[in-house]
Order: sequence, then structure tokens, then C-alpha cells
Amino acid sequence: MAEQITYYAIVDDYSTRVEPAGVLRRIKHDTGQRDEAFGRDLRWGHTSMLYSYERGNRDDQLYPITEDEAMAIVSGGRSALPVDPALGPSLGPSRSLPKMSAGVTVRASASTLMSS
Repeated sequence: MAEQITYYAIVDDYSTRVEPAGVLRRIKHDTGQRDEAFGRDLRWGHTSMLYSYERGNRDDQLYPITEDEAMAIVSGGRSALPVDPALGPSLGPSRSLPKMSAGVTVRASASTLMSS
């Protein structure tokens, strides 16, 4: 069996499907599978997020995306994302999520921090 890779965009309460919080991938191969996330160190590393998501942890939403979309996200570009004129850029159907209560990471721009 050749490796089969499926990519997912990670969307949390502080990101959007246009600009996701991150990217996961599941690699299936002859001896099993492994899940990896693209990290802040700009490397792919082991994660249990997809396994946890499949078992009911919906702190973040995961959307299947193409390899090209994943590479655009990890390289910092967003131009590869499909655009629906009525909805704007999209990675698929919207799904509602429960609100996160613990372990929330807050993202702020430099201008927001400087004006505080």
C-alpha cells in the first residue's frame, strides 16, 4: 500500500476557515497510520488531536482540505482556498462548535497589543 495522506484545517474560537489555526495530516501506510500537526517550529510532529476529535473532543473543528490548500496554509498564503462569491473563501460547510472553557489561546495582533 502506498502512503495515503489526508489533510485537515484546524479551526478554533479565534480562527476562521479562511485563516485556520493550523493544519493536521493523517498518513496511512502498510504498518498503520500516524497523525501529525504542522507546528510553530515549522515542522510536522506527532499529535493526538485527530484521534481525540474522532472520539468526541470538539474543542476545535477539523475540515478536510486538499494537499494544495494545506501547503498554502503552512506557507502562510491563503490564495489557494476556494472562494464562493456568496460566502467568501471557504473550506467546506460550516459547523457549530461548543465554546471552549479551558486552555484557550488568545491571538492578538501587534497593533492591538501596542494600543492596550
